[in-house]
Amino acid sequence: MKEEINKRQIEENRRAERNRTAKMDINRTVSNPEIGKILKKRYSSLYAFRVYPDFINPFTTYMAGLFFLSEGDYAKAATLLKETYGMVEGNPVVADDFATVEKILDGKRAEGHYTWIIFENGLGPDKEEFRVDLPILLVTNRVRYVGIALPKLRFRSQAFPYLFVRNDGKETAKTMPLASMDRVIQTEFKMRYPLIVTRAVTSMLLKIYAQYLAQKEFGDIGGLLAAVYQLATTAADIRMWTALPKEFQVAKIVNSEGGPVTLSTPDGKVYNVAVPKKKNSLIYVKIPKRGTRAAIYVMEL
Repeated sequence: MKEEINKRQIEENRRAERNRTAKMDINRTVSNPEIGKILKKRYSSLYAFRVYPDFINPFTTYMAGLFFLSEGDYAKAATLLKETYGMVEGNPVVADDFATVEKILDGKRAEGHYTWIIFENGLGPDKEEFRVDLPILLVTNRVRYVGIALPKLRFRSQAFPYLFVRNDGKETAKTMPLASMDRVIQTEFKMRYPLIVTRAVTSMLLKIYAQYLAQKEFGDIGGLLAAVYQLATTAADIRMWTALPKEFQVAKIVNSEGGPVTLSTPDGKVYNVAVPKKKNSLIYVKIPKRGTRAAIYVMEL
């Protein structure tokens, strides 16, 4: 991006020399610390959250740990479950899984069979456009404030705060948070945000400079047409994958021989799920919105 800005700076300086007009300083504008202060104030939610390690998703790390546990590769499972536990220390299911693998590595035999319940809950964020006035250093040292369009994360709701899990007619567990996709997306979006802002500011600066040149060469009509074009082409890129869940939750119960596992929502919907007997299994539940029917998949581990 720096190379691209320097290249554009050279091109615009040559253009200014040919037209015998004042030059603009792209680097000085995009590195203006006032821009960062204004954005931090206007978009405080982007900075006020606990981040995950860069590009690490606790859910995928945890599922990989369960996979290697089911395959009997206990060393890999231990590494992945330990990494997950470091990100979600308050989750007793992850803690128990990690402790189980450590016992196996110490030579102790695992007893019993279990069913894990993974709950893909709600919908993750999408993007919306917001406009903000930023200081632009154009042609002279005089500061102008110009509105630019930037993307902003918009957070959506859970389907439910948890699911009840029953075995043999008894309530044995509730699902609890494993990984927040809001935080995963925020972490990655925050890392990319300086680049997004730099591109937006550079684009706006070039359009304003074009407006300045049009005004200088063609008068008020040229300046007006350039201003209309600038307004029509100023828009934030709000494309993103909108089908991700808001969060993943997990629960774990003993796989008894007494019948199916019963899942129920806080508003009273009940799902009876048959699971393999005398084997470990996983129930995967997806509910994107309250009021929609759950999609449920069962797999043997």
